[in-house]
Amino acid sequence: MNLLRLIALALLMLLPASAAAQPIIDRVQRVTGGERLDLDDGKDFFAPAPAQAGITVGAWTAPAYLHFGDTDFNSRANDAVNSIAILDQRAWARWDTKGGQTVFIRGRYLNLQYDLSPGATYPVVYEEGMALDLGYVDLPEGDFSFRLGRQFLALGRSVTLSQNLDGVRAGYSHGPWDLSAFAATTPDQITDIDPAVGRSDRDFLGFTAAYHTTDGHSLFGYYLDQEDGTSLVAAGQGLAYDSRYHALGAEGPVFDLDHLSYYVEAIREDGESINRGTAANRAPVEADAFLGELAFRPDVEGHPTYWVSFSRGSGDPDRGSAVTSAGGNRVGTPDTAFIGFGRFDGGLGLSPRLTNIAITRAGASWKLREAPRDEDLLILAAAASIYRKSDPAGPISHPAAVNLSDDVGHGFDASITYKPWHDLVMTLQAGRFSPGDAFAAGNRDDGTVVYAGLTYSY
Repeated sequence: MNLLRLIALALLMLLPASAAAQPIIDRVQRVTGGERLDLDDGKDFFAPAPAQAGITVGAWTAPAYLHFGDTDFNSRANDAVNSIAILDQRAWARWDTKGGQTVFIRGRYLNLQYDLSPGATYPVVYEEGMALDLGYVDLPEGDFSFRLGRQFLALGRSVTLSQNLDGVRAGYSHGPWDLSAFAATTPDQITDIDPAVGRSDRDFLGFTAAYHTTDGHSLFGYYLDQEDGTSLVAAGQGLAYDSRYHALGAEGPVFDLDHLSYYVEAIREDGESINRGTAANRAPVEADAFLGELAFRPDVEGHPTYWVSFSRGSGDPDRGSAVTSAGGNRVGTPDTAFIGFGRFDGGLGLSPRLTNIAITRAGASWKLREAPRDEDLLILAAAASIYRKSDPAGPISHPAAVNLSDDVGHGFDASITYKPWHDLVMTLQAGRFSPGDAFAAGNRDDGTVVYAGLTYSY
């Protein structure tokens, strides 16, 4: 589980779902989910067997600081959480055998220190403290690969699934084809995405297929079945949410141009959710999502990247909340709100879930300093976002967007990343969001989130 999602779950336990906690949670999810530039995250599942046997070890320390300013978009009220100081410490070991097998183990220590407003209480966070982050063995056999243990699993652009899970994965890679299947469950030290549930108890079954063409295109599809093991009923409200996802996508060059590329992913979700106000009465899930991006990477000084993207998740006009089954679908109607189990980068200022929202974004990044080696890098990035509701009557992940309007607002993000040498990466990121008419009249002040952190690997 990435650190950003972990902090999100910590905040989720901090405040009731009806309060302004959820927008803070989703903002924090966006911050530390960015790619670290050089940290060993194990071994790629479809990578060939290692050429040499041996043992390698390493660790990293990643202190960070998050500041929230008017994250409820009401300058007249105190923010529930003013700031969070984070310590993320991880240590790993990898053993490559002469037979081609790999054993990878990574431990984690996480500590979160909050600056809270009066009246707020510290959360119970299952992920905090010492934990096994990853621990698996790879068993290659010709064109087949098998991975057993705690491993990172993601699908597509990670919206549907992006988690560390306990399970088994089998893969087949030959010629242009990559095929895999997995069965996995959530570890004990995982907090559920539904704030009313607490500790997560979900099982996942997935199948993926990818075909790589000779001209650089990749066509892919996947299926995911998610079964909720919770039997919790809170004040007469059942909380189980079972879902299935079917997706098709593609990526590659546009018109055979090396510097212009595209990405598309279309997702259909079905399943069953428990209706609002009932213990077991279920409704069918009929939801969908779409992700698309166009990127231009000219081979010029600074190696810039210019990109534009459009993302949309369906919503439900009669849901009481886009976040939890406790405020879920109304009896007698299908549940049309898309809910995934991964992460989605929709801009730091609002950081929405991809539920009942359509987001148009455009951005760019530039290497202000770059060296022949993987060090002395200075990268500047910026992005602008426009947010609209998919259904004006439905909720989004921010609870203050209650008005019958599709104008959610707009945001702007900027970041600078400096890598003075191979083992050190420093990041400063800020996001600002300006609410639109979909927000209540008292919640239309601009809000800001600032993140500062460094990662030292050794």
